[in-house]
Amino acid sequence: MKELKKWMIGLDFTDHDSHLINYTKDLAKAFDPVEIVFVHIMKRNEIPVKFRKTEGPTREDLLIQMEKKVFSAFDEGKNIRCEVHEGTPYFDLWRETHLHHTDLFIVGEKDKQRGRNIVPEKFIKKSFCSVLYVPEVTTPLQTLWVPIDFSEGSKDALHAALQLAKSSTHTRVICHHIFEPPSLDIIEKDLQEEYLNYFRSIAEHKMNEFLVGIDEKEWIDTHFTPWMYAEIADHIIEEAEEKGADLMVMSAGGKSRFSSIFLGSTTSEIIRLEKRIPLLILKKRIDKVKAWDILSNL
Repeated sequence: MKELKKWMIGLDFTDHDSHLINYTKDLAKAFDPVEIVFVHIMKRNEIPVKFRKTEGPTREDLLIQMEKKVFSAFDEGKNIRCEVHEGTPYFDLWRETHLHHTDLFIVGEKDKQRGRNIVPEKFIKKSFCSVLYVPEVTTPLQTLWVPIDFSEGSKDALHAALQLAKSSTHTRVICHHIFEPPSLDIIEKDLQEEYLNYFRSIAEHKMNEFLVGIDEKEWIDTHFTPWMYAEIADHIIEEAEEKGADLMVMSAGGKSRFSSIFLGSTTSEIIRLEKRIPLLILKKRIDKVKAWDILSNL
């Protein structure tokens, strides 16, 4: 798994900023990042001076406000700084993550009526770094939810969840696998339970093989769901919310070195639909120049 050592947090001067700062502080205890940069992108004022009724706060004013809020939350000694830039929130935050060689970008999840200018699906699709979406209502990290498809990407997600679990007390990691019982609708009703148990046992065997070599099995619980809905994402979200998950950890996926810059359909659906549980999407480190060539030719 790519180490999450350089972090960037997008602030927008709404009430959610304080929550986002405190969440970052708690998360930093587990991952111990070497650098945390808080960034705000102020919209460029394109109205000619003679038509402006009032002057808004300057970059210096906003920077002072941001530093006061951030530095009051963090202990001294951490490599933490604040930056304010002028531009467009989506593009310039994306650009800043590249300029800072960011490993993890953290952003608050708010509805558009309250000022959120970052479209989650759009940002993560182009991002070369991992992204954590934090909704307004979050709880202490006690149940970490990791969808498992037995790929290397899901193993990366599991390792990240276990790293968090080690730093917290009373924390468990749930590995959730959705197995497919083929042609269940043509099986007689009195045999359906036995039929499901047969395929569940196969999934359990695969999970045991997947977990070979994992030393922290005492923190792991497994959960299996038969694939009944059209979208796997619906199963994942329903089960995670029902079990009270406090954080969902997923990989952007892809079996090739470059496919991790793209999102699978399930991951995209979860980003679009899940608004209650913090969501961490991991991306592997890739050559940014080559990745840029790929994206610019789509």
